[in-house]
Amino acid sequence: MKISIPVLALALLLHPACRRHIAAPVDKPIAPEPTAESLHKCPNGHTTLKVVPISYGLPPFEGEAAKEWKKRVENLEFVPGGCCVSSDSPKSEVICTTCRFAHSISSTGRTEDGYWTRISPNSDSFPQPISEVARSFPVPAEDQLKGSVSFTQSLSDTLKNRYESVSYVTTENAPDVKNEIDKWLNVRGITCNFSSKTHTSTLDGAVRDILRWETDQLYVSIWVQHEHSDDTSSIDATFWNRPYIPPKTSGNHEEANKGEQTKRIRPKIQLPSDR
Repeated sequence: MKISIPVLALALLLHPACRRHIAAPVDKPIAPEPTAESLHKCPNGHTTLKVVPISYGLPPFEGEAAKEWKKRVENLEFVPGGCCVSSDSPKSEVICTTCRFAHSISSTGRTEDGYWTRISPNSDSFPQPISEVARSFPVPAEDQLKGSVSFTQSLSDTLKNRYESVSYVTTENAPDVKNEIDKWLNVRGITCNFSSKTHTSTLDGAVRDILRWETDQLYVSIWVQHEHSDDTSSIDATFWNRPYIPPKTSGNHEEANKGEQTKRIRPKIQLPSDR
């Protein structure tokens, strides 16, 4: 699976699954970490499991070093663990070499709270179908995408859905990205707290506009990071485990969106017929 460096960097900085090591250490005995033998198989039923060490620290963000770092991650030589580490931080993950489902723990003091996470451009390849809410999130036309759209699904050890997310990098005009997200939220009847700021990175000096939508209504968190240097935007929308809420119906909604249907696409989904 190919993952672009901007998407991977955004995931490291923003994604809830990648902020697991920031929590304070727990005062519990260190327990053995899960192994390929103890887990037996991934949620897709594959037994091709591999223990991969976690590497903590900031990754290189550009140049040959960044390309080499990305290649080693894709080859399962190590897993990026972020820049925060404590005495109970896990030392490894168990990853399925067939489908790349990864089993993680937040702490060696809480090995019973493990979870499986997988990223794929194919929304049909998950053991539980990606939800309609996540599938309906606005995605630009193909000629405005840099790379593919990535879907993420996280499941508990008992295979209950923890969260799903949609992420991509686009060259679409930043105000248009915001308008499409606002329109989607309105159609869904989701009221969010919106914030935005311009940030200059102390790491590489890059100037970025960061837009954020959050709400407790459906446990929705949406981030847009717009890069001034190349005028691209990285988008990550996360949907935590929640009940299904249908879109609002409006007599003018179908007519208003008729012209948009040829301009924008949705990931093609074919749910299993027995669902």
